[in-house]
Amino acid sequence: MPILPKSHRILERPLMEFRPFGKDTQGATIQDVSGIAIRANLEYLEEAIKQRQGSGAAEAALGTLVALLNERIPDRTYHVTVDFLKNHWNSYSYEFAMFLAEFSVQLSHEENFHFNLGREKFLSPIIQILGRPFSIAQIYRLFPHFVEKFTKGSLKPEVVSVTNGHAVMRLQLSESTIKQFGPYLRGCAERICHTTKATVAEVPARMFGKRAATIQDRSCIAEGAPYCEWAFTWDPERQTMRGWIWGGFALGLAMIATLSVFAPDQPWWVSAGLSLLPLLILPLAKRLWDDRLELQERGKIIQEQLESAEQRHEELREAYLAQEHTLIEIRRRVDELTMLHQLTLHIGSTLDRETIIGSGLKAIVGSLSFDHAWAAVWDGSHQLFHNIQSEGMSAQWNTLVQETHIPSAPQDLLHRTLHTKEPIVIEDITDILSQCHPTTRQMLTEAGTKSGFSVPLISQNQSLGVLIIGSTHQKPIPIAEQNLLSTVAHEMAIALDTALAYDEIEALNIGLETKVQERTLALQQANTDLESANHRLKELDRMKSQFLSHCSHELRTPLTSIKGFTENLLHGMVGPLAERQHLYLTRISANANRLTRMIADLLDLSRIEAGTVRLAHATVSLS
Repeated sequence: MPILPKSHRILERPLMEFRPFGKDTQGATIQDVSGIAIRANLEYLEEAIKQRQGSGAAEAALGTLVALLNERIPDRTYHVTVDFLKNHWNSYSYEFAMFLAEFSVQLSHEENFHFNLGREKFLSPIIQILGRPFSIAQIYRLFPHFVEKFTKGSLKPEVVSVTNGHAVMRLQLSESTIKQFGPYLRGCAERICHTTKATVAEVPARMFGKRAATIQDRSCIAEGAPYCEWAFTWDPERQTMRGWIWGGFALGLAMIATLSVFAPDQPWWVSAGLSLLPLLILPLAKRLWDDRLELQERGKIIQEQLESAEQRHEELREAYLAQEHTLIEIRRRVDELTMLHQLTLHIGSTLDRETIIGSGLKAIVGSLSFDHAWAAVWDGSHQLFHNIQSEGMSAQWNTLVQETHIPSAPQDLLHRTLHTKEPIVIEDITDILSQCHPTTRQMLTEAGTKSGFSVPLISQNQSLGVLIIGSTHQKPIPIAEQNLLSTVAHEMAIALDTALAYDEIEALNIGLETKVQERTLALQQANTDLESANHRLKELDRMKSQFLSHCSHELRTPLTSIKGFTENLLHGMVGPLAERQHLYLTRISANANRLTRMIADLLDLSRIEAGTVRLAHATVSLS
């Protein structure tokens, strides 16, 4: 993106693209701007508003400043407080410092806020103490040393020339600082230029009680120059008497030589006085020389003390920065564990797959520095992705993906993530768009994804879907965030697998219930048929009993007659019988008796079935 005019400020950037403090993505400690400078900014803002509107308004302005900064910091781990910003041991990135600077201008309503800030606050007490033994010119020569102390290489100061009463200074920005400012380089450079030149101009006033130096702007990065250059002019310091002493001594020698040449007949007392003159001057010169050596020795001691103090200061600062980084990591870890705990509780309390995916997406977008996320479920039987859910997307995007199915394509982002079963880091979305399936390409383009992370949803070696996390601007994804996203995806996959298993069990239960119902109906029908058959059998049995009873009674009468007449015939009541006749009548009588016994048995059986049989109790000998 081209460099924009200085009227474009860094607040046009929606979010900070670099970490504000701690360590950068390469693990290097961030030391672009000292906490002393940030604290000075807050103190001047507080004093300026307090002077115009009172203490309450000043306190509210600082609270607003912190809220505005936190809105632009995408990672909640790096959110700040007023007390944190007032800690002079901290160090910050220049991007963060510029966001704070622009918000300060808005809240103070001072267009010259940074120039006034440089005059009133940026010449810190530490610099004033360290520079007190030196002259104004010497301090200006030490300008790069003091700038390096508080910016650690983010600025490149240079002393072009220094004389007694005049100095030319130059300032360039480092490559890392230029990278942080991006297209807003000129607008940011203007703020730095105003603060720096105002601070340098205040050296004579703040440290020596003189008038501030006048400033002549020679060039500025804000106007397209490669560096900022200024000329400073101040009241020159008075010279010492050393030159006069040496001049007088030289004049005395010249006078002696002149008198010896032009007045050889001079009085004795004049010659004696002139001979005593070196004896008076040499001890004085030796004393002056000794004083000079003593001053140099004291200067060395002071310099050693200053260097020792600076070293101790740097050691303390490094120790505090290490502690600050540890606190950031602890805060980040606590936030991550809290998010994972809440997510686990939420998805563990439901078996609805849409709720599980939705909870995971909300946790990612709400807790991490990503703009949107979406997930697609894998259907292995049809070889396609479907049931797409999202978080942080526009209504137009959600309308686009309704009922969308993405077939599996070998080079597609979803396909590669699913089948390699490994996460894919997307540093620049343009590198993979041409390889994606047209539907995937359209979805990524409509979402405005510039960079992101693709991670598979896998549980027990079974692929369930793919999770895509994206940002609307290019940014590196640290290893810690990659691991956290993989953990979230794993938790989601376990919950989805559990839900799928429950759905399968539920389907089996429904099938079993259907089969049980079918068999119950069959048994009920069979039971009904059995009851009907039993009822029919009972009816038939009743009819049989009735028939037997009826037949028994109906047959006994004619059978008795047959038996009686037969016996009469056998006894010869109708006359003698032939042998064959007697044989036949005997058989008829025997069969009649047999039939009588059978009928008696049938009657007994009928009585037993009817329950009307009468028992005759008697003693029986078993022997």
